[in-house]
Amino acid sequence: MNRILPIVLIGSLAYALNNISIPQYQHFIITFAGGFISEVLAAITKCTLNCYSFYLAGSTAISLSEEQGIPPSKHYMIVATSIVTFFLATGFHLSHYFNLEAFSQVNSITAIISALCATYIYRFYDTKIEILKDKFEFPLNYSYNAPFFTIVPFGVTLLTESIILTFFFRFSELVEKADPLLTLFNTLFKNNRITLIGLETYTFIKNIFFFFGINGSNILNRVSLFYLYPAVKEYTPFKNAIPVEGDIYTPYYLIFQAQGGAGLTLALLISILLFSKRRSSKTIAKTASLPALFNINEIIIYGMPIMFNPVLIIPFIIVPMVCVAITYFAIQINLLPVPQMAISWTTPALISGYLMSHTITGTIIQLMCILIGILIYRPFIKIHDELLLDSEKEEIQTLTKLYKQSEYTTKEVFLTRLRGTSGIVARIIAHDFDNAIKNNAITIMYQPQFDNNLKIFGVEALLRWKHPAFGSLYPPLIIKLATETGHLLELEETIFMIVAKDMTKNPSLKYSINATPISLREPKFIQFLISTFSDFLENNFKIYIEITEQSELITDNTMLSHLRQLKEAGFKLAIDDFSMGHTSLSYIQQNHFDLIKLDGSMTKQVLTNIKTQEIIDSLVYLSKNSGFSILAEYVETKDQVDILQQMGCMMYQGSLCGMAVPFQFIDINE
Repeated sequence: MNRILPIVLIGSLAYALNNISIPQYQHFIITFAGGFISEVLAAITKCTLNCYSFYLAGSTAISLSEEQGIPPSKHYMIVATSIVTFFLATGFHLSHYFNLEAFSQVNSITAIISALCATYIYRFYDTKIEILKDKFEFPLNYSYNAPFFTIVPFGVTLLTESIILTFFFRFSELVEKADPLLTLFNTLFKNNRITLIGLETYTFIKNIFFFFGINGSNILNRVSLFYLYPAVKEYTPFKNAIPVEGDIYTPYYLIFQAQGGAGLTLALLISILLFSKRRSSKTIAKTASLPALFNINEIIIYGMPIMFNPVLIIPFIIVPMVCVAITYFAIQINLLPVPQMAISWTTPALISGYLMSHTITGTIIQLMCILIGILIYRPFIKIHDELLLDSEKEEIQTLTKLYKQSEYTTKEVFLTRLRGTSGIVARIIAHDFDNAIKNNAITIMYQPQFDNNLKIFGVEALLRWKHPAFGSLYPPLIIKLATETGHLLELEETIFMIVAKDMTKNPSLKYSINATPISLREPKFIQFLISTFSDFLENNFKIYIEITEQSELITDNTMLSHLRQLKEAGFKLAIDDFSMGHTSLSYIQQNHFDLIKLDGSMTKQVLTNIKTQEIIDSLVYLSKNSGFSILAEYVETKDQVDILQQMGCMMYQGSLCGMAVPFQFIDINE
């Protein structure tokens, strides 16, 4: 549905601009340049809203094809199949059935069903043909095979649907006579008698169609024409109304229960802006506000969405029904006068009430309906927020698991490109984190590093970020998202700037700060580091730049040159998470690194795994001859310290020594 939202919005705005109920404005657009403005707006409306079902059939087919995993090369043929099926279903080939209104929203259900049938039937035949193609060898070359195996399922699908639809049209008169909606409302509005039950039933059925993304007013068009309009016109309080061309009676009810669009969208928008804690929901509400002034609510229907939303559809139905009851009784007790003039459905709320009633009472009752609607929507907005938050937290767990798996297998994954909810959540987090970087809203925690006497000698700066809605997130995940959105360099510069400020508080500590190979390849980043920390280095601050081994460190001439510049400036270089992936012993042998940090997987196995002990023994031996030090991460027990100390590893980091804390809580006297 979202694919055609721009078309619907443009068409609705064009219609609204062409039907503003101000006589002077109407005179202008009709007379200016021979009615040129009015003709252009009408043309836009006809090419958009009047072809809604046509666009809906095609866009639904594309969405279904993507969900079914059908190759993109076949999407165009499925779209063509869906559109032809829609033509057949609307009686395009039968002159006594078809008219141009068939392309409008009246046939929304037909368009969706056409797309569903075309997609699944095409896929069924396409699968069968693929099996036959693999089973038998065809003499034709590829340039002939590809079109052949695409056209065949197209033709067979249309043949199948033509047979079904021909059968349908032969018995269409029986179907029409058995229309359940017409039968229902014939009873409710019997003898053109308006009743509250009849109005409420009509309102309920009309609005429940929006749950499926379908405009209920169009579905109930024949019901309105045959039963509702005549019944309202004969309603006793309206019999004394001044005769006006067109139906002014039914809109008199609609303007009180459809302000901002069906479901009293205006109340929903205000409720979101007042009570929702979700920035994304408020952004949608703000975007939808201008169209909603003209009773155009497609943005909120497909954006929140109302469609397929079991929570918001409840007040979406209840609010209009309450407002219908208020209007009904207001007319019964003569609080609302009879309608005085016809207006367009795009006339803004409060103004429409005054214009139709020619009294401020109409505006007051509209305002009352809006306020009641806001109160009804409020608890549902909160429930909607909570359910979305729970769902998104589950998706965050999925993203974290997916990224951890990627870390383990070293197979790259692009989280922001994922389809479905996971991809949406990844993009939301990435966007929010980008804003946090720009606003310096990230936090740096420091984990102590201890020697063999368990005395603190240094700290490692660790990134932390607490999302305003989702809470604390897995740091490597947000770094990955910053990388995908192109904000990694900005992030790492921000981290180094924060650490630089904290370093002035204690010059005796050794400071370790993480940097990715991606940033280290940038000349701009190297110059930033040197210029930012030059004063610290001149005053003998010990600053280690840790390069994680999870990222491939390509030691080409550019990288070697940058590492050399950092070393010459006075920085120390460290390999973080040693043993996890791309680093080889050749990196150590090149004598660029001053510190090797053993990965936690090695430290955790040091008490039980003989091979791990042998690897650490070898590294300690190599460190003595190559001039680098070794630090063990994830040290959690005294037993680990004892065995590491026996092997010659004298520096540790982990929960035994202390968790990551804000800088002011680092106690060098421990």
